[in-house]
Amino acid sequence: MARRPWSSRDAGEDYADWAGGAWADEHVAIRHPTLAETVGLDAHRWRIIAIDLEASPGGEDEIILTAREIGTLCGGEAAVEFHVTGVTVADFIAEVFTDFRVSLIARDATRAEVTVTERRELRLPLEG
Repeated sequence: MARRPWSSRDAGEDYADWAGGAWADEHVAIRHPTLAETVGLDAHRWRIIAIDLEASPGGEDEIILTAREIGTLCGGEAAVEFHVTGVTVADFIAEVFTDFRVSLIARDATRAEVTVTERRELRLPLEG
């Protein structure tokens, strides 16, 4: 089975309402465990090459790490998917990354040039 990025078709949609990208920085502090160590993988054996996160309000979060054994060549070689359980996506992000950002653009605004002229704060009444 070839690994492929998530698609809006996985949710039964022909197109996504929002599209974008993400980036993150791992903790690099001395004595802080690496991503592999945090999830219990042998960092000398496995190199994590992809992370898929799905946060489902009211449902179950999904965290999938795709890893390749160290020493295998890049390309079409076999990789292993590890499903991380027992933790929410939010807690996983907080434990593994120092910085995490997702940027989404509305489908109908992806080709428009936008100039931000003002910033305002919105405070939500979230239940806790």
